Amino acid sequence: MKKETQGLINEIVRENQAYCCLGCGKSEEELGYSLYIRHKDGNPDNNSTDNLFAVCRSCHSRINMGEMWFNWKEKQPKNFISRFFHTLAHM
Repeated sequence: MKKETQGLINEIVRENQAYCCLGCGKSEEELGYSLYIRHKDGNPDNNSTDNLFAVCRSCHSRINMGEMWFNWKEKQPKNFISRFFHTLAHM
């Protein structure tokens, strides 16, 4: 994909999220930088806007480390630690 095309797609994704991180809700204005684009299905070749979402550096790192993931049906970020303790409490 051409860099200009990918840039336009990324802009559309960020605009669709009102330039706010899907994980923490902080805006690009608050952060002082453009949000990172991630693929819901992990496939870097699937650049459909339905498959893309934008997050800040912090949330991007948390996703990479496995501390955060998203439940796409509920469109809610899930925190690994809180889910772990919730599971322990109900064992």
